[in-house]
Amino acid sequence: MGDSIAVKGALGGFADMDAISKAVGLEEVAFGGALEYRAKLDGVYNSAKRTIPVGSLFVKWSNGSVFSTIHTSRITDLNASILIESPDGTYAGTSAELRPVWFVFDGKPFNLEASLKNFDNLQYDIVSKGDLDLTNIYKLLGITGAAIDGYLLSDLSLKGNQADAKAGAINKLQNSGTLELRSFKYKSDSYAMPFQIPLAALRIDGDKAWLDKTTVKSGESSITLEGYASNFMGYYFEGGALSGQMKISSDRLALEDFMPAEASELAAASEPTIVADSAKGVTAPAPSAGVIQLPERMAVTLDASIKELSYDSILVKNLRGRVAMRDKEMQLIGGRLNVAGAAFNLNARYAPESLGEAAFSFAVKADSFNIRRAYNEIPMIRELFSSAASMNGDVSMKYDIAGKLDANMSPVLPSLKGGGQIVLEDIKVKGLKVLGAISKATGRDSINNPNLKGVVIKSTISDNIIKIERTRMRVFGFRPRFEGEASLDGRLNIRFRLGLPPLGIIGIPITITGTMDNPKINMRRSREGDEIVTDTDSDSDD
Repeated sequence: MGDSIAVKGALGGFADMDAISKAVGLEEVAFGGALEYRAKLDGVYNSAKRTIPVGSLFVKWSNGSVFSTIHTSRITDLNASILIESPDGTYAGTSAELRPVWFVFDGKPFNLEASLKNFDNLQYDIVSKGDLDLTNIYKLLGITGAAIDGYLLSDLSLKGNQADAKAGAINKLQNSGTLELRSFKYKSDSYAMPFQIPLAALRIDGDKAWLDKTTVKSGESSITLEGYASNFMGYYFEGGALSGQMKISSDRLALEDFMPAEASELAAASEPTIVADSAKGVTAPAPSAGVIQLPERMAVTLDASIKELSYDSILVKNLRGRVAMRDKEMQLIGGRLNVAGAAFNLNARYAPESLGEAAFSFAVKADSFNIRRAYNEIPMIRELFSSAASMNGDVSMKYDIAGKLDANMSPVLPSLKGGGQIVLEDIKVKGLKVLGAISKATGRDSINNPNLKGVVIKSTISDNIIKIERTRMRVFGFRPRFEGEASLDGRLNIRFRLGLPPLGIIGIPITITGTMDNPKINMRRSREGDEIVTDTDSDSDD
């Protein structure tokens, strides 16, 4: 199990970093100082079996420097010593020592020392202190594809082991300090809008990292976060899950601000490529596009309170609920929101499956809302209940839907599966072509443009087809009923019976085919085998 990589070899030596910079032809950035290195490895790396090659790796950079020919910023007095050892080829026996990483950047010192042992039960001792001007570092290193502005202020002391953290032995953990971002701004080719954090203060205390009220801005969106995360050492060094509880609030959140740029041009690629600037010798991720991605290895709960949330033409107001993030999956639990003047109760799930596709599901319940406004403002109502264009009045609904989203975050209609009911509580129908055609064919004018009350329409959706259960109505003295199929592109195969007064015992059988815009009325019962034929290739759950 797992990918195995066999490694065997040894190397070592000394290098003049200034000479190397000139030899490889770096034009805008140059390195200085003396580099000492040696490595000896023999064995197999296998993440599933948790084995690594036996051996050691040592790198020491003395009196180092990094400077640019086009920027005034520079790194000086750089001294770094890194030793990684694996005497027995196990995670438990592996250790890493940084003693120390020290440099001066634009006149300000920065220090990082770390000792990491036993990656099966991580024992750590980390000290970090100093300020970094992120804007000038990115300019100095000439990183392309992204830009970072702002300041990082570090004053951390972390000492303990993961066994104590997992056991809740907080008194044995010596974790304290702060990590701050000030005037932070991140701009990437992958996103149309930059991300901004005016001030973020991460406070370490025992097994938890506390985030005080921190605002993240992008485009028209502004999000405030506060709460804590735990197992941060296991997350970064052992591949564990980051757990925690947060509160998220926003006056305005536009999902488009967090989508990758140029989603409509997404190719069917699964991995981002790397672009390089050969003159500067630095690489960064190439632009990606597609569905909104979620982080891996998360076990975080968010209590959400969002006044306005928008996506495309949909405007959601007063969203409240609990959001649970687990393993690249997000669930909304006990959600309450207002859309198109209607109050909805909503449970939902979202999980990206690739750069260009995501799975989603929701269970929604809404009581007594105006169907005309919902049709105008909610795209999925238009897709699933197209006849609502000819209705006005109050309806209620309870429906479950699951399916896929494409790279534009739009539903893939053939993938939709689900079912539920819509109740026409008090509806005035006007101009519905199907009823107009029935009225004309039967010579009963009262069937056209009726008032409907208490009509329960139950249906299921699968493979682009809505299957409608037998539905009964009362229109003046008539007792019509219908059942059958309608495709999401408007094609019909409906069995209709017009029950005649006084009790509807005698009725006129009708078959309705064609489309919603051009219905065809046949004064006959439907025949065995009548169905809507689709050419969809979507998967089914049969």
